[in-house]
This record gives sequence, structure tokens and C-alpha cells, in this order.
Amino acid sequence: MMGGTDVGRGCPAWGQRLGVVCRAFWAILVVCVMTTLGKAQQIEYVVSITKPQTQTVTVQYTVRGVKGDSLEVALPVWRPGRYQVLDPAGSIRSMTARAGNGRPLAIVKIEKSAWVVRTAAPEDDVVTVSYEVYANSLGDRTRHVDDTHAFFSPAAVFVYSPALRDLPLSVRIEAPKDWKVATGLDASAGDPRVLKAPNYDVLVDSPIEVGLHEAFEFDVAGTPHQVVMWTGRAPAPPGFDKDRLAKELATIVRYQRSIFLGEREPFPYSRYVFILHCYPGGRGGTEHLNSTVCQLSPSRFATPEGWRSFYGLLSHEYFHTYNVKQLRPAGLKPYDYQRENYTELLWVAEGTTSYYDDLTLVRVGLTPAEEYLKTLGEAIDAYRRRPGARVQTLEDSSFDAWIKFNKPDADSVNSTVSFYDVGSHVNMLIDFELRRVSRDRVNLDMVMADLYRRFPLSGPGFTTDDFINTCQRLAVDSGAAADMRSFILKAVRTTEPLEFDSALGLAGLEIVNDAKKEEGSELLRQRAFIGVNVEAKDGAAAVTSVLSDGPAFAAGVMAGDQIVAINGYRVRSQAEVDSVLKHVKPGEVVRLSLFRHDVLRQLDFKADGRPDGKWVVRRVKSPTAEQKAMYQSWLHQPWEKAESGGKEAK
Repeated sequence: MMGGTDVGRGCPAWGQRLGVVCRAFWAILVVCVMTTLGKAQQIEYVVSITKPQTQTVTVQYTVRGVKGDSLEVALPVWRPGRYQVLDPAGSIRSMTARAGNGRPLAIVKIEKSAWVVRTAAPEDDVVTVSYEVYANSLGDRTRHVDDTHAFFSPAAVFVYSPALRDLPLSVRIEAPKDWKVATGLDASAGDPRVLKAPNYDVLVDSPIEVGLHEAFEFDVAGTPHQVVMWTGRAPAPPGFDKDRLAKELATIVRYQRSIFLGEREPFPYSRYVFILHCYPGGRGGTEHLNSTVCQLSPSRFATPEGWRSFYGLLSHEYFHTYNVKQLRPAGLKPYDYQRENYTELLWVAEGTTSYYDDLTLVRVGLTPAEEYLKTLGEAIDAYRRRPGARVQTLEDSSFDAWIKFNKPDADSVNSTVSFYDVGSHVNMLIDFELRRVSRDRVNLDMVMADLYRRFPLSGPGFTTDDFINTCQRLAVDSGAAADMRSFILKAVRTTEPLEFDSALGLAGLEIVNDAKKEEGSELLRQRAFIGVNVEAKDGAAAVTSVLSDGPAFAAGVMAGDQIVAINGYRVRSQAEVDSVLKHVKPGEVVRLSLFRHDVLRQLDFKADGRPDGKWVVRRVKSPTAEQKAMYQSWLHQPWEKAESGGKEAK
């Protein structure tokens, strides 16, 4: 995925050049095919939602102007925004094909997600492929139909012909009369149920919500933004306030636009749609070209913390409008829908976005700085406690997203890190390093804006070299003597511990363990540590993971074991395990009574010790003027606001 002198994973410079040649050849071939097909080529979809209570939908895919004796059709195996093979073709119940005159055509499945139709050309140049989809997959934001709505992530529902991927198309929605359509796609004049897309790539990146939902709009810099919320048949959640949401969401949109575009450049879209699925257990979101799908529980609106968490999700997904949907890493452009798309830069695609999601909320005043620092401390604490941080590099985490991050198992905590979380940490450290070497004349905002201008969606994706060189150039242009390459590569290609202390110290912050000290000593009070995580299951504490740096791992405790007692005391949950261990001193023998494959076992081993506290981020007591200035430049909040009274208003 790397270019120039950068050392890539099995992809040196000559390999990348070969890839470019291959892509150019493919582009020329597509143009030739399109020219041969002529202007009469037309692609139409008809989506029939006539039995929503059965959670099924019928799709007709029609191609007019077909040439040749066969037509290949395929369904993507993944969807943009989730780096995991989902194989939605498994939900297709049946598939048939016919010519324009209605005569059946032979259709043969050639791969798990691809078919070939034997056409009737040249006597009949129309092919219609019909199939039924079972749509009961809401949580992964791919397809869901019930008696209140239908949601489609097009990559999981609409087949395509690879050679015709660049042709314009239309989608006709047939649904109950009282259902409304919401999508980032443009509708045909006079018919909101006929949607248009210039090509399949735009269709794939434009989810469609049809059904019973509430909608309202707000305007930012003359551009409309729509919020659509589906709740099933439930009433509006307690605490929900659409006027508040419109006002505060507009501040997020306005600020993030300013990072990439300044105050005068137009948005990269003519309108934007926030699709909200509000239902018990809802969580997560997915970015798209000029829309996003966010899922949340109704309880989010009941508390200030819930609102902030919701805004963090919206902030993350909207930031992707610029970082990923426009500025895209090499390896993710163009999308290959039939297999994994590898890149070592998810620590930028997702990590940079994760850095800015909560940071944006502080900068626009939606989250108090004290709350942000508390969350930052919790994230650093989790990083320092994760054994996998000493095993997997950030680039490896990105590259292996398809087989590790999105397919976690009991060993993940010991062998992996998150390109979201650790990517966010590294981006923060890069931000502070740029500020340090340039005396706060250069920051990560400027790097992202520069990359955004130089790597538009219409051009090639950026490489690791491009990111590093941009940081280096901006730093040097400011008069700094910097070595951003060594700094960044150490962070993303090694497992050396991240150096938070010196970076945050620039802004008058320190990282300390809040454990109390032993009486009459400077040593931190210790607690017993065995290194198991459990969940309550079947009246026992079922082990979900065993930390490789703990004594339980060495003693042979395994994921799936059901711990029923510790030192003779019954345990059924993590809270009960922790409660029993409070009475154990580091170095003392711990006896676990557990069931494994329904056989009772006992394991004895000595408990380790860990500081009886967690890592927290706090302000230093006597900051310098330079530290205060850096703090204010970074968070866009005055130091004195939090200093008076100790905490900000919440």
C-alpha cells in the first residue's frame, strides 16, 4: 500500500506501479465496453416492499442494451465503512432471469456471490434479474424490513454487473403509500420514489430508509441538512429535543467543515442526511458519501452523558465525510466489492477520525474539558493494561482488520490493538509533536486540510509516505528542525509504549495513577491481580478472556471455564470475583474451583500485585504561561475556565 521509498507489506514501488498499470488497463477496458454498449445502455432497479411483515423484499435488476451472449451479475461481499466480509448473498432466497419479451433465461451461479446470465442477444437486448432478499440484519446496518420501515445498505441488496459499474442508474421504490423515502440520492423530478445515481459506487454509498419516520432540517452555510429518525412504532424517546439537536449538530458540522475547507469553500455535497435508528440496544454508525446511519438506544436522550455520547457518534461519522469519503487511503480506492481491500492506514481513516470526534465536542463547547480529560485518562488506562499493545503494531492492526479486529476472539486482548483507539492516541501524539517542533505554528488540523486539498476523491489515494511527508513539510516550512518520519514510524510500526507524558505535559497535563500510597511510604497501594475477565452465565463466572500478563494465564485458566468459587467463596460475576480478591494480598495463593467441559477442577497459583487505582489525566498545579497557551490552542478552551472552582459547569 506504500509508494516511493516507503517499505510496504509485500508491495514495493514496482508492485504499486504494476497495480496502477493494471487499474489503468481495466479503466480503458470499461470505457471500451461502455462505448460498445452505446448510449442506449440503461440500468434500472425496482424494489418491491409489498409484504414487509415477512421481512422480505423483491428486487428486479434490468439492463437494457445488452450485447453478447452472457451478462455477469454480482453482489458485494462487504459494505463500505465496515472492514469485514459479511457475505450478504447468503440472504438471497432465489434468483431468476428473463429477456425483455418475458422468456426465461438460464442463470448459473459461478461463485458464492456472482452469477452469469445466458442472454438472448442479439434478438433481445434486455435482461431482468429478479431475486428475493430476507432482510433481518439491523445491527450491522445492512438490510432490515418490518411493518414500519425498510432500510437498505445498497451493497447488501443491489446486484451489479462489474463491466457496467460506471453507468448511471435508477431505483424505483414500491412501498406502502404512507411510507416516506429518505436517502442521499437525488429523486427524479416529480417522483420521490424514483432515485437516481450516476454510477454504482454512488448507489453503494447512499443508504436508503423507507418507512414511518420523523424528519426535520437545519441549514449550515446555505446547505440543507436533514435528520430522519425511525423508532418503529414507539413514540419519541424521553428527553429528545429536535430543536436542540438541530442547533448543536449544526455546530459540529460547521466546525468540522472549517478544518478541511475553511469558512468559504462549499461543502462537498449539495445536501446531507443523518439517518437515525432509535431502538433498544441500538449502537454504532456508518459513514457514507453524503449521509450517515447512526443507531442508538432511546435512553441516550435521558441524561447529559447520553447526549454527549450520541454527539460523539455523530461527530465521528460526520468527520468521515471528509476523511475517508473524500480523502481516502491507497488500498481503498477504487473499492473492490468482491474481496478484502487491504490498507495499513486505517489508523488514519478511523484513528484520526476517532481523535477528532470527542475533541470536536470540546472545541465547540458541547463537552466540558474536564469530562474530555476524564475520558482520555480512561482510554490511556485501558491501553496500558492491554497485553496486545505489546504484540501488534498499529499498521498490522489496520492491515488485519478483516481477520482480527472485526473477528475478535478470547485472545484478542492479548494479541491485538484497535486502530480506532490506539490510532486516536497516535494522532494526538502527532498533533502535539507538530505543535512542539513548530512552537504551535503547525498542528494536525493543517495536515488534514493539506491532504484533503491534494488528494481529492477523483484522484489516487494517499500513502503512508504522503501522510508523513505532509507532516514533515509543514513542520519544516514553519522553521522547525523536525524528524516526523522517525516519530510516526516508531508509533505505527513498533510496539514500543506510547509516550503520553511528555506530549500532554506540553499542555500542562500529567498522567498519574490515582492509587493511594501505602501508609508511611511513597509506594502505591497494591491489590491482588489474577488476570481474568468473566461474565455471569448459568450461575457461574464464565471466563471470557485471560490476560497473558497475569498468573491465571500461566496457571492454565482458559476462556470458557466456569469459575464457581475463589478460595471457597462462590462467585457468579465480575463484581463478585473482584469482591473476593479484595481480601487477597499480592503473593498469596489463590484457589480457583471451576468447571471445564462439565468436569470440576481446582487450580492453585499466587496472585500478582497491581497498583490499586487507574491512570488519570489531570492539570498540573502550577502551569507555565506556555503550557496554558498550548492547552488553549489545543482544546480551544481557556485554562482559567476550568481553574476557577475546579470544574466546569456541566
